[in-house]
Amino acid sequence: MTARTDGWDEINSDGQPRRRTRRINVTDRDDCYMFIKEQAYFIRDISMAGVGLVMPAKDSLMLSKVLGDIVDCRIAVERKTLTGLQYRLVYLSPAPGDNMNCGLEWVNRDDTTLKKDFRQLIETLA
Repeated sequence: MTARTDGWDEINSDGQPRRRTRRINVTDRDDCYMFIKEQAYFIRDISMAGVGLVMPAKDSLMLSKVLGDIVDCRIAVERKTLTGLQYRLVYLSPAPGDNMNCGLEWVNRDDTTLKKDFRQLIETLA
């Protein structure tokens, strides 16, 4: 396997990407949000590598302008908020209704304090 830096491992036999981190589905919760430019979006799934969101297509137009760029975000789960997080939008795809799936990769995950706090947050959701 060839290690990659984007949360995926590449399988040599067929070249198909395989996730290195486990995603936690949080669609059944109503207390998990990501704030981008002070707009709150429900988190669909979350892992130590990134976050999946579903947002109205009209809002995804704002994100499409920063595709590949780093954006400052904060995450709120229950009554805990993590700030200082930086994410890069890595994909947009159509979702049911007038929505878009958005995938964001956590960029500054080498920050040891943020990593510790984020891991604790993930563990409360697992």
